[in-house]
Amino acid sequence: VFGLPEGCNIGWVHIDDSIQVCDGTYVVFRNWTVQDWCTGLGLTKMQIIRVVDKVAPPLTCPANTTVSVDPLTCCGTIDMPDLILRDNCSQIKKVEGMVATFDPQTGDPTGMYTFDGTLKDFPGNNWWDADTLADFGITPCLPIGTQTVTYRVEDDCGNTRTCTFKMKIEDQIPPVAVCDEFTTVALTAQGEAVVDASVFDDGSYDNCCVQNFRAARMSSNGCGGTNFSATVPFCCNDLGEEITVMFRVTDCNGNTNECMVSVEVQDKIKPNCLPPANVTVNCENFDPSLWAYSKAFVEDNCCLDDTKQYQGQEGLTHSVSYTQFDTVCNKGTITRTFRAFDCQGNSSQCTQRVLVTYEQDYFVKFPNDVIVTVCDGTGNYGEPLFFGEDCELLGISYTDEVFTVVPDACFKIERSWEIINWCTYNPNGPCIEVPNPSPNPISNHPSNLPGPTVSACGTIAPWAPTSVRINPSDPQPTNYCNFYDKNANCYRYKQIIKVADGQKPTGTYTVPTCSNQNWNTTNHNQLWNEMYWWDNGLQIHDLCEEPTDLCITATDACSGNNVNIEYLLFLDLDGDGVMETVVNSVNTGIAGLGWNNVLYNNLNTPNFGGGTPRAFDDRSVPFNQKYGFAIQETVVGNNKTACVRWNTQQQQNNFVVPELPHGTHKIKWFITDGCGNNSEYEYTFTVKDCKAPTVVCLNGLSVNIMPTGMITLWASDFLQYTEDNCTPSGQLKIGIRKCGTGTGFPVDGNGNPITNVAFTCAEFGTQCVELWSIDAAGNTDYCETYVIVQDNLGNCEGPMNIVAGQIKTELNEGVEEVSIGINGSAPFVPMVNLNILTNEDGMFATNHVPLTSTITLAPAKDDNPLNGVTTYDLVLMSKHILGLEPLNSPYKMIAADANKSGSITTFDIVELRKLILGIFTELPNNTSWRFIDKSFVFPVVNNPFQTTFPEARSVTNVQNNYYDLDFIGVKIGDVNNSAVANLNMPAEERTSGTAIFDIEDRQVKAGEAFEVTFKTVQALKGFQFTVALNGLKATGVVNGENVTDNNFNLLPQDAMAVSIDGAQEFTVRFRAEQSGKLSEMLGVSGAITRAEAYGDEGRMNVAFRFKSPEGATVNGVGFELYQNQPNPFVHKTTIGFFLPEAAEATLSVFDETGRIVYQQKGSFAKGMNTVMLDRALINTTGMLYYKLETATDSAIRKMIQVK
Repeated sequence: VFGLPEGCNIGWVHIDDSIQVCDGTYVVFRNWTVQDWCTGLGLTKMQIIRVVDKVAPPLTCPANTTVSVDPLTCCGTIDMPDLILRDNCSQIKKVEGMVATFDPQTGDPTGMYTFDGTLKDFPGNNWWDADTLADFGITPCLPIGTQTVTYRVEDDCGNTRTCTFKMKIEDQIPPVAVCDEFTTVALTAQGEAVVDASVFDDGSYDNCCVQNFRAARMSSNGCGGTNFSATVPFCCNDLGEEITVMFRVTDCNGNTNECMVSVEVQDKIKPNCLPPANVTVNCENFDPSLWAYSKAFVEDNCCLDDTKQYQGQEGLTHSVSYTQFDTVCNKGTITRTFRAFDCQGNSSQCTQRVLVTYEQDYFVKFPNDVIVTVCDGTGNYGEPLFFGEDCELLGISYTDEVFTVVPDACFKIERSWEIINWCTYNPNGPCIEVPNPSPNPISNHPSNLPGPTVSACGTIAPWAPTSVRINPSDPQPTNYCNFYDKNANCYRYKQIIKVADGQKPTGTYTVPTCSNQNWNTTNHNQLWNEMYWWDNGLQIHDLCEEPTDLCITATDACSGNNVNIEYLLFLDLDGDGVMETVVNSVNTGIAGLGWNNVLYNNLNTPNFGGGTPRAFDDRSVPFNQKYGFAIQETVVGNNKTACVRWNTQQQQNNFVVPELPHGTHKIKWFITDGCGNNSEYEYTFTVKDCKAPTVVCLNGLSVNIMPTGMITLWASDFLQYTEDNCTPSGQLKIGIRKCGTGTGFPVDGNGNPITNVAFTCAEFGTQCVELWSIDAAGNTDYCETYVIVQDNLGNCEGPMNIVAGQIKTELNEGVEEVSIGINGSAPFVPMVNLNILTNEDGMFATNHVPLTSTITLAPAKDDNPLNGVTTYDLVLMSKHILGLEPLNSPYKMIAADANKSGSITTFDIVELRKLILGIFTELPNNTSWRFIDKSFVFPVVNNPFQTTFPEARSVTNVQNNYYDLDFIGVKIGDVNNSAVANLNMPAEERTSGTAIFDIEDRQVKAGEAFEVTFKTVQALKGFQFTVALNGLKATGVVNGENVTDNNFNLLPQDAMAVSIDGAQEFTVRFRAEQSGKLSEMLGVSGAITRAEAYGDEGRMNVAFRFKSPEGATVNGVGFELYQNQPNPFVHKTTIGFFLPEAAEATLSVFDETGRIVYQQKGSFAKGMNTVMLDRALINTTGMLYYKLETATDSAIRKMIQVK
């Protein structure tokens, strides 16, 4: 405004109108109004303002970049780099990109790809900044090469700008190497193999292309090939080794990948076996060891088995077949089989045949004739000799014919020899008879004695054939080669032996004694029992007799067994020391006295023919069956044995040993040989009773000490009977002594039998005594019996012993209140019948066990069966049964045997689960505890049931104090040793958190049937609890994995017990008895089955989490007081309770009048707690009440204490 007068009041104002051309370009129409306030004059004018955006947005491309192709293709889909764009005036309207692709080899264009970008906001963007995010997205799959990327940006006013950058797309992805993991390579005959690397490929591939395969051994092993190559070598050194080969795949772009191959190198080429040449050999030159016929040659491509050798050649075995060969005569064909073995067990065989031909060509010289004047007893007077006995198996035999009447000798033996070759002999073929030459007519002339030699004609000395006259009258000598035949079947020849000896025959005998005779028989009361026989010692008419074996064995150096034997038997039949009666062997039987007859007192009569005939056989048999004296002869080889025997007229060849009366007798033997030479032998012998009397004792006595402090017993007190084979019972004497106090029959200083024995107070118990008997012959024997010395009348004072021990668990915790029954007896005091209890340390002791008593200790405890038994024990038992985690001690295995079957099975789990669920109040087939003798060592630790283990201990004949009669206590069902064994063990039970069970919360209506699933939040090994029901009734269980009806106890008292292992959820069917919400009708409790779960960190509390759209609520176990265990109780009981939080609590016990008899206050942990209550603390019996109080809760229950 100009030209303004002073003092004028001029004012102005403008109004803008604009037209938008584009973002950042627009036209402003500004209307100005000027007003003179003094004059009221005004002026209006329009101003046009043009704002134009002509500048393109700034654009800077990313730096050049390199990217890889996609994993499964040979091109790359690229997430293009984003850009943040801004413009000083306009908004960014459009972004786009272009990729120009080029052949990587020629550089020629191959394509053009365009793509639109997207404009976006981005996190953290300042709304006041005019910037935006250009997202170019993902390209199509672009080929390998260096490609040109162009970005173009355009603002709202059409201003554009471009930029470019290079993007290199290359294959950076290695190929996929797929190996034939296990490959078998067989070596060639040269012991090597070269394998192409492609053999190890099992489908390797690449997203673009595979260039080649290479492989290398991880170790050379002497075969090379440790550098990557197209082939891999293998050799014999690889046999028996696991060869690892690295297989490498290279793609067209130089990327590589590798995998391992395990190569087993095998040798299937059999070794070569070249046998030696077949052999033909004469039997005379045959080598039975076969070494002379060489061995096979063997070779192999790798190696021979050095564990097999033959004749120093490794890898070679040798076997021989003699099926076509006569090994006795060495003729036929032998087949030798050679087998070659290489190191890999491959084998081959080859054979050689050895043909052995046979030839018979032996000569023989027959023995000389012999004139014998002195014999050596062998009967050997020469035998045939042989030459050329190589292959022949010659058999020589002879038979003798004896002539006793000869003019120039005592007797003559014609010995007929026969010679055969067993290898060629035909028993049906003829023999060559070779004559005995006698060229001189004078008997016994020396020229008649030589035996001839039979050999082939022309044989030179010393085996030249004999040439001699066969008979004195022969005109010419005979050449004995005429009797030779190379193939002779056999030869026969007769040798002449003349005997004229003066040697006496010899005899051997054994004098009868107790050691070599059966002189312990019972007296035969029908032999030697006539009234004219008399025994002065026993004063009876029946003579005691014994079977007496009187024999002599005779032989003669020349006559051999051709001897004659006779005897004279001198008998003392009246016991006066004089042998007055003689039995003559030539005067017996039919030829003499006949049978059942001796000539008594004939000693001094001519030829013993006088005397008085007396009978000795009074048996009730016919006369021809009565015994008589005889002689029995037997021949064995060159020996003849003659024995005094009895026989009968009826059976004269049946002999028995004679029964001779007791006494001293004599026999005289007479032996005569074939030449009349005589020998005599005589000896005396004493027939006597060698058998001890029989004495039988009574089987023990029991006596009491008398007031005098002793008791006397007689031998007759212990005698049942005594008898003897000869001495009458009335003439037997008896004696007695204490065992081990002497030897022989007990007699006093005067030689009289000791007949009594005394016992005192120092000899209580079982005392051993010997009862003796002696017969008239001085034979003795005894029996042992016993007397039990007692003091039931109290006449002696007896000592006592201490018996003590300790009962502990496997973890060395004392077991309290175990009842130890001690039962037994002592031989002199009343029965032992004691019962004592263990203290808190598991110790027990008593000093009321009598000396010498035998006792048995048997522990027993059968209360609180649930002590230490939880579902976690069932988890451990299941793992043991399945073999996943065996129980690690025999005591745990015994604890797991709930049904006492001697094994651990699912039946044990079933019984324990019923106990946990409250179905059982006790185990039906077992006690709560078992106790095993601590000193017992299980023979098989991982099976304690294989042998019976002792559950009691016995002590025999207690002589000292015993302080170590210990036992190991086993709580049945408790396999994790969690049972509380004594009052000193901690009652607090720690938990490691809370196990949550999710339940879908909902409203239910009265009468509605529905299912509820309880699902664990954590992974649990097992769990157990009681479900408290308020207005609900459990009607059934939905069976699932590891969940059946056996896992539940659907109780009528508004509760349900649960015990499950191996499952993480379960479903129960309910029926609503009233309307309500599940979270108000279901609760977790430990009232029946204790509430706990088991995770990796140990025992946990249990809680229910009810989930609904409104949220979730968690309900755990609340304040609960449980029934004491055991109930009723005698000495101690356990009271359990559950606290939802750690708290101060007071436990009070009242009697029926309401009087507090016991009270305990303390701080208790959250969860399960127990208090042990001892009878001594309450000092009363009968019905009691116990009450638990905290600041917020209280509960009361009943219990019973009995005497």
